[in-house]
Amino acid sequence: MRLVDSEGEVFEFSVFTATLGYSRKHRFIPVRSRTLDDLLSCLLATFTRLGGVPEECITDNMSCLVTVSGRRRTRQERAWRFAREAGFELRLCAPRSPQTKGKDESANRFLNRLLAYGGEFTGWSGLVEAVARVEAQANSEPNRTTGLPPDALFMREKESLRPIGNLRLLESMVGDVSVQTVPPTMLVRAAGREWSVPRRCIGRRVSVVAMPGGQVVVRMAGEEVAVHDAASGPSRPINYDPDHY
Repeated sequence: MRLVDSEGEVFEFSVFTATLGYSRKHRFIPVRSRTLDDLLSCLLATFTRLGGVPEECITDNMSCLVTVSGRRRTRQERAWRFAREAGFELRLCAPRSPQTKGKDESANRFLNRLLAYGGEFTGWSGLVEAVARVEAQANSEPNRTTGLPPDALFMREKESLRPIGNLRLLESMVGDVSVQTVPPTMLVRAAGREWSVPRRCIGRRVSVVAMPGGQVVVRMAGEEVAVHDAASGPSRPINYDPDHY
């Protein structure tokens, strides 16, 4: 997708979408790229938010997961190892069979609502908040198939989710992870530099993940509170997001 914020900055991004099979509860996460690191990070963030993992995850044949050559598909074993450690089975949907992923495809219509936020948000954090609002709307409105809001059915479905595997191990499979207590400066360390987090994180413990693709992701109690792109812009020892102040 492509949106322009209130200050004229252009954001080109993708959105990770996941939908639970019974409740149809949605999870939307904006990402700057579509690498395997991004996918595993989004899956981990989804499981942490849901409080468990499903028995299986069905995904389309995205290039970061599988290489297709003629009729042969070669899969990225790192992703399947992540699935085993997390406690779920990873399955690829059958090519050209929309029936196997119709539930998730139906979620994409909600993302069209993001277009209304063009010029109404500021910076990447504002874009993340806009996606979160669209996600909240999608989960509070009655589903066309079940006739009920996903949030209303999720509490029953949550009982069937499995416990998440070794969280520290899973985070280390996504990137370089450390657990830190946020000081009054609102700065955490990763990749040899310092990165800002929101004021409400002061005194709280957070996990800081330096991803191979250059992103620095900070999570607090399972919530993604800050994302920095270490690969873009000049290399500075201290990196501030103005929205955090």
